Amino acid sequence: MGTILAILQGISAFSMLILVGVTTFYAVQTLKMVREMETTRKAQMMPNIEAKLVQLRDRSPFDSVLRIANVGLGPGKNVSIKFWTEPAGGSDREWKPLVLFSGDRQDFKIPVGPARDNTETNMDKLAANYNYVQIRATYEDIFGRSYKNSQTIDIKGYVGVLQSVGQLVPVDEIYNIRTTLEDINDTLENLGKKKLRINKKTNKNVSLKHFQVF
Repeated sequence: MGTILAILQGISAFSMLILVGVTTFYAVQTLKMVREMETTRKAQMMPNIEAKLVQLRDRSPFDSVLRIANVGLGPGKNVSIKFWTEPAGGSDREWKPLVLFSGDRQDFKIPVGPARDNTETNMDKLAANYNYVQIRATYEDIFGRSYKNSQTIDIKGYVGVLQSVGQLVPVDEIYNIRTTLEDINDTLENLGKKKLRINKKTNKNVSLKHFQVF
C-alpha cells in the first residue's frame, strides 16, 4: 500500500511539474507577443521628417523650393528643423512647429543671405553660387523617443538631373530660343506688310484696267 501511495505521489508531482512548465512556457510566449505588438505599434506611429527640392509647377521650370514633410505614419512633436546653404552664404533658417502630423508639409525658399527676405527659388542661379542645402531635424514621437535626421541636398546635381530629363533648359538656350522666335515674328510681320502692299498695287492695277475697258 505504501508503495502505491508513493507512486501516486510521484505521478502527482511530475504532473504538477509539467503543468508549471507549460504555464511558464505560455507566459513567456504571451510576454514576447505583447512586446512584439508594442514594438509594431510604436513603429507604426513613428514620424519621419525628410526634405527635398520640388519644382513650382505654376512658375518657370527654373523655380524650386525646399519642401519639408513628415513622411512617417505618426506625428512628430517638439520639432526643430534648421537648413542653410553651403558654401556659407545665407544664415540658418529654423522652423519649429509644435506638432507635425503625418503628411504635413511646408515649402521654403532657399536662404542666400542673413535677412529673412534674402531667398532664392531659381535653381540655375543657386547652382552658380552654392553646392548644397544642409538640413538638420530633431523631433520626438508620441512615446517620447527622440530622433535626429541629417540631410545634404546637392543643388548642382539636382539641376543636372532636371537638365538630363529635359525639364530645365540653361538660361543661354532660353535667350537663344527667345531671340529666334522674335526674329521669326519680325520676318512674318515684314512678309505680311509686303503682301499687303502687293495686294494694294494689284487691286489698283485691276481697277485702272477695268476703267479703260469700259
